[in-house]
Amino acid sequence: MKYPVAVWKSEETEPLAYTAVVPDLPGVVTEVDAFEEIEAAVREAAAGWMEAERDAGAVIPEASSVEKYANEEEYARSTWLLVELDNEVPHASTL
Repeated sequence: MKYPVAVWKSEETEPLAYTAVVPDLPGVVTEVDAFEEIEAAVREAAAGWMEAERDAGAVIPEASSVEKYANEEEYARSTWLLVELDNEVPHASTL
């Protein structure tokens, strides 16, 4: 399932950094040095978050559209990516 990811390029830090947030998954935030690293970093952060949520008995939210968040002020200066994240519960054979 492809989740929308808001990405900001730092304007105040040196060296350059990128921050990525998955609005559908509150608390999934990551920062990387290169744009090419964003997708892998988001996948890693989301996997840890989802595991913790499942362990707590929570249901993982379904992915929404970019349009749901695009007009919100906190995302006004972001660039949007869609990142494939596996929100399925792993089978016992894969644990």
